[in-house]
Amino acid sequence: LRNPMAAIRNSTYFLRLKLEKNQKLSEHLEIIDKEITRSDEVIQRLLQITKGENLKKTKVYLNEIAEEAFNYANLEEKATLEIEYETKPFAIKLDKLLIRQVLYNLFLNSIQAMSGRGKVYLQIKKEPNNHASISIQDEGIGIDENDLGKIFDPLFTNKKNGIGLGLSICKDLILRHQGSINVKSIPNIGTTFFIKIPVS
Repeated sequence: LRNPMAAIRNSTYFLRLKLEKNQKLSEHLEIIDKEITRSDEVIQRLLQITKGENLKKTKVYLNEIAEEAFNYANLEEKATLEIEYETKPFAIKLDKLLIRQVLYNLFLNSIQAMSGRGKVYLQIKKEPNNHASISIQDEGIGIDENDLGKIFDPLFTNKKNGIGLGLSICKDLILRHQGSINVKSIPNIGTTFFIKIPVS
């Protein structure tokens, strides 16, 4: 991944030099550059944890990283995100970069399942056992019952251009936080992912 990303970054730099007087194009080139940097950070963190390095946990508010992740996934700005705290907003200690990637993957799946339009509902709750409970619900096409048990398997996908790694990576990253992830889906109604992560 890093080789094509380096080529994109170099091309972006070249285009910026040639188009510096075009403000609109320069703004979009800046977005591309920032996204390359963000992607490189995610790749670096994934490489680090696969080599046995510890998670880099800091205290964050889930709604803040959720909004960041949703904005990254919702490039066409046709879908909307509704966030609800069942309890008072609270901080949770986790690896911000990795959990943001998990939320990004789940939001992107939801948006694609709704053909880019519709509402995604995020509910956050602090459980009595000192866990954070997170649910992400969409209004999409849903997942076939026969596929529900396979969606977290590496390389399983029903998407035409998918490679089947997004949800398996999500599950791995949640497990590394000593958490769990489950799913419920009704065809043509929507899908809900349920995540539980220790608060500290």
